[in-house]
Amino acid sequence: QAAAASAPLRGGPPVEREIVADKLGHKAPGKFAYVSVISNEKYVDGAIVLALSLYNKSALLQQERCELALLIPDSLHDDSIARLRAAGYHQLKRTEESLASLIPESAWKDTFDKMYLWSFVEYGMLAFLDADMLALEDPDSVFDYQIPNASYIGALGSGDKKYFQTGMMTIIPDRDIFDALIAHFKAGVARKEFTGLNARDGQVVRS
Repeated sequence: QAAAASAPLRGGPPVEREIVADKLGHKAPGKFAYVSVISNEKYVDGAIVLALSLYNKSALLQQERCELALLIPDSLHDDSIARLRAAGYHQLKRTEESLASLIPESAWKDTFDKMYLWSFVEYGMLAFLDADMLALEDPDSVFDYQIPNASYIGALGSGDKKYFQTGMMTIIPDRDIFDALIAHFKAGVARKEFTGLNARDGQVVRS
């Protein structure tokens, strides 16, 4: 178990790579951040491992040209918060209201809180990774992809199908887009568009 500490638990050799933020200054104003989301205590360890792997591989994080942020539930224990800060998270942002409560029958209900990513407006661009992922090489090139505006998402697609994975995305936070997504989700729940065991966040952001 990682102990709480005043300094981040970082390790690994420095990455020799051109700093992406220098090239991206003209694309999206503000800071860049790697972000993840956890819904309960069970995902704390995964979020810590993700953070340490990113610090090991990301030149932007190592040279403090990028931040690491995490969306957390309001119920997270203080000792878990201390461990996450020790792992290097610059910002721990609590959910305003978990959207899981609006669709309790879904096995993937906690994924709907990913829509809160668009509320991180203090950042110019986010690279989102699920908390069960691991950085095996320098991931900073994800910030190289040009996203026209906040209504677009950078993600892996599936050929000609209107589908993309939400396990890893690059987005431009925007309060208007966030408000529109939340309104779209709540209206869809009321119309029973987003229902059932397999309902998940991707259905909302793709529609």
